[in-house]
Amino acid sequence: MARAFSLRCAGFAHTCLVAAVGTLFSGLLWAQAPNKSYLECNHDSLITVLRAYEDSLALAGSTTVVRVDYAWRVTDVAVAGKVYKIYRCGALYDSLTVLLDAVEFARATRPVVDTDSISGFTSAAATFHAKVTSDGGEAVTAQWFRYGTSAGSLVDSVAVAGTATPFTGSVSTLTAGTTYYVAGFARNAKGTTPGDTLSFTTWAAPTVDTQSASSISATAATLSATFTDGGSAVTATGFKYATNAALTGATSVAGSGTTSPFTGSLTGLTASTQYWAVGYATNAVGTSYGDTITFTTSAPPSACGTSTVTYDGHNYTTVQIGSQCWFKENLRNDNYNDGTAIPGSMDNATWTTTTSGAQAILDADSVANFATYGRLYNWYAVNNAAGLCPTGWHVPTDAEWDSLTTFLGGLSGAGNAMKSTTGWPSGDGGTNSSGFSALPGGYRYGANGSFANQGSAGYWWSSSPSGTSASVRYLDSGYSSVFRSNASARGGFSVRCLQDAPPASSPTVDTQAANSLTATAATLNATFTDGGSAVTATGFKYATNSALTTPTDVAGSGTTSPFTAALTGLTASTQYWAVGYATNAVGTSYGDTITFTTSAPFACGTSTVTYDGHNYTTVQIGSQCWFKENLRNDNYNDGTAIPGNLNDATWTSTTSGAQTVYGQGGPNEALSLTTYGRLYNWYAVTDAAGLCPTGWHVPSNWEWTTLEAAVSSNANALKSNTGWASGDGGTNSSGFSALPGGLRNYYYGAFNFQGSYGYWWSSSLNGTYVWYRTLYSGFSIIDRLSDLPRYGFSVRCVQD
Repeated sequence: MARAFSLRCAGFAHTCLVAAVGTLFSGLLWAQAPNKSYLECNHDSLITVLRAYEDSLALAGSTTVVRVDYAWRVTDVAVAGKVYKIYRCGALYDSLTVLLDAVEFARATRPVVDTDSISGFTSAAATFHAKVTSDGGEAVTAQWFRYGTSAGSLVDSVAVAGTATPFTGSVSTLTAGTTYYVAGFARNAKGTTPGDTLSFTTWAAPTVDTQSASSISATAATLSATFTDGGSAVTATGFKYATNAALTGATSVAGSGTTSPFTGSLTGLTASTQYWAVGYATNAVGTSYGDTITFTTSAPPSACGTSTVTYDGHNYTTVQIGSQCWFKENLRNDNYNDGTAIPGSMDNATWTTTTSGAQAILDADSVANFATYGRLYNWYAVNNAAGLCPTGWHVPTDAEWDSLTTFLGGLSGAGNAMKSTTGWPSGDGGTNSSGFSALPGGYRYGANGSFANQGSAGYWWSSSPSGTSASVRYLDSGYSSVFRSNASARGGFSVRCLQDAPPASSPTVDTQAANSLTATAATLNATFTDGGSAVTATGFKYATNSALTTPTDVAGSGTTSPFTAALTGLTASTQYWAVGYATNAVGTSYGDTITFTTSAPFACGTSTVTYDGHNYTTVQIGSQCWFKENLRNDNYNDGTAIPGNLNDATWTSTTSGAQTVYGQGGPNEALSLTTYGRLYNWYAVTDAAGLCPTGWHVPSNWEWTTLEAAVSSNANALKSNTGWASGDGGTNSSGFSALPGGLRNYYYGAFNFQGSYGYWWSSSLNGTYVWYRTLYSGFSIIDRLSDLPRYGFSVRCVQD
């Protein structure tokens, strides 16, 4: 970059003027001779400065230096008796221009890039955003992004047109459900610089888990499933089910919603039949299915559909429709359930004025009509306390009629399924697919007592009042719908009886196997069916004898099935017996008794600790029990991942938990992990999610001091007798087995000192610094130091 300056040494003037940008002329290179009337340039001083700049540039290697002849060309000019010297400075001007450009280039740096964010990502696409926060003093000539599936290997590029900042780049060939890493790059004449590396995960189709069926009856069941959305909102859920494992010709049913968990209610199933079912969920990426489960419907009630009901001298056939059991024909009794006669054979005037129960037969008690259609009753008979239907049966409510028609496909189509195939006008369309066998028995008009519509329409009471009227259902010839209406209580309509719901019973409980067994704890599990009455309490009883004498009682996790209970404070190596129970309005029921045995107590030095997939050996040193090796987990105790594979810039700037392996990305990374474990910054040590397993913790400064006292502050007693430099002196007499795992530096992210030094965090602060311990190759001291929390050190766990 050229620097502007002027150097004028010619002309008729009393002075020689110099002006320059920069520091080359900060020393006075021009002087007034005492016996002359003109200025002379201090040529030697100027040449010394220029040569020094040339040499510094050459040593720095920032530019090619070519020696320039800086000789002056001087002309004496006499004017009015005075002599002036004219200095020709063109060559010097050109040389200074080149030199100042080289100085400016030497001072320039590479650009500084900030990878801002990722937006608009789907299953295959994403848009990257970055900006150049400093051009380093040289114009940016190119910008781009690199991305890949490993933070240490960004193998794919996205070109960016132009050099404006901020800049963006888009990609549309990504793999669904994959974690990617991306960084912005910029180049100027000094070189190329990457920005910080960000990560993102592309959308994937949902992951679905089909769970066990529940609320299974002869004709119904409830399906359940859960999902994870894959990053894109789920827009639909559902189930497919069939009577074969391959789900050939499966029936689909919509799920209860687009949040997890979701359910599906199946109706119209066949009793005593095995079904297979699978849950599914859909998002913008696609539809995913869970695992296929199976269930078997229960047998139908023994009487319904096979047995008849004898009532007031007539045998009524029955039919199972969904979960309901119906009379398959209209009621015909002329006595109430208590034996009281139901008045009948009324004339029109009496029929229209009565406000008590009454019954009638079309056409003056026609025997043929009675045999075909049964009797017609006013609503006062339906509602009579003496009971119109037999014991165990009742006139259906409005809601129970709705359950019937809903099961048969809704009001608009249930009519043909309910109509008998005979008895209606030709071409009516009745299929009787339900077995309800409805016939067009007509009605008796409440206003004048006349009969109407026999042979063309059928009408049936509900037991539900509607103001001064009552709700009815009717079927009309030539229509496939079931019609709902309200009618005067004086009207005469047919009646069907519906079986009462079975009386509620106490719950049925199944105590299942215990799990999560330790020396002092276990989790109990049980399921229940509610017996027809909501469960209000659950729990377990347990004891150390099979008769459960003087048991301990513990509440269950809730009043839905399944339920659990976490037991603590148990005795190691002891057999226990336990039983689950559930309570509803009818009573409390107990399941079967199960047994389990707690594990042996932990013995430091012989027992191991399994944590995040690795078995850690232990060692007793004085009063303390320590891990015998460095920690290596890449997840916190609560299962949350500890960020890793951070580049140098991210490692040195992060203020949250992070982990690494010495020499990450290099050929010896796996060996280093096996030998030395991981290195953690101190933010990971103190993360609330927990770095050590339950029952263990990162030692405090005081606990390290206790360890030192146990070995008389002799580092050799802590050092492994292998893995250190030859002649180091490590005896490992304590069994601590310390190795020189090195560190990751906090200020530039480099790895240092593996094989020579070992560093271990404490959990204790020293002001704004953190205490840690260091062992050195060839020295028997245990060094206690403190430093910044961004270092990467090893970690040992000590038992609580």
